Amino acid sequence: MQVILTVEYIGETERNLVDRMEDHARTTGSGLSAVGEHLHANPDHAVDFQSPKILGSSPYRDKLLIKEALYIQQHKPILNDQIYSKKLFIFNV
Repeated sequence: MQVILTVEYIGETERNLVDRMEDHARTTGSGLSAVGEHLHANPDHAVDFQSPKILGSSPYRDKLLIKEALYIQQHKPILNDQIYSKKLFIFNV
């Protein structure tokens, strides 16, 4: 399992990263990802699916979801819709 960053989207996947990027690159048909829907609605936008950045990983799903939430909080990607969430902090400040 890995947390991935694709332009303005952060998501986790248990699948092969190449397969997941192919899912995001698809802009027609049913069951589009949020990235695919965005690219379909905005044909002038482009995404480099050949070089996604792995932000973190964990063999434990709960830890992976916490990492994903922290990365979304840090990067504030446009395509992520996490409206109802609590702020998480690694350190007390």
